[in-house]
Amino acid sequence: MEVARRGRRSRSQLESSFLCDQLHARGWLPASQAPARSNSPRHAIGQQPGITPRCNGLKARIDEVITLLATRFPKTFFVHETHRRPLKLGIHRDIGAVLGDVVDRRTLHAVLRYYVSNIAYRKSQQAGVDRIDLDGNAAGVVTELEAVNAQKGVAQQKRKPKTVETPPPGKPAPRRDGLAALKQAAARRKAVA
Repeated sequence: MEVARRGRRSRSQLESSFLCDQLHARGWLPASQAPARSNSPRHAIGQQPGITPRCNGLKARIDEVITLLATRFPKTFFVHETHRRPLKLGIHRDIGAVLGDVVDRRTLHAVLRYYVSNIAYRKSQQAGVDRIDLDGNAAGVVTELEAVNAQKGVAQQKRKPKTVETPPPGKPAPRRDGLAALKQAAARRKAVA
């Protein structure tokens, strides 16, 4: 269940809402995933309408556009990461020409950056492998330098440290006091002061 928030919508919410509206209007987004709109007049002046969780957030928006690209260009874009192949250099221009203003330039660049930074995509960039255009046809070749840079990127992604810090072995984590112990400590401080 979604809780309606008050206040102005952020730029990303407006872009996400616009993108979802455009996808739904062209029939590329199923009605079950279309943004739900309130009948309130606040919607007309940019206030927060009810939006389905599918359309909220950058990751959800990126997933939607990748799904759109995989639907429109099934020989080039793949939702499943292990099927991804090297894309033609400058493919963003071709996509922009075909899709028009369904996906704005900034969102398209973010989506393509996300798509090509995937480990499986980078692993597919081997020297001499064909790059593909929107129709799935060969459109250039991965150079030796591009392949080396892709493998460096894979190594860097594998080396990323874990975000969760664990205490060093042999030293137990400090024990936290409960509420009763905190109240007793406060009473002792008041008695001393």
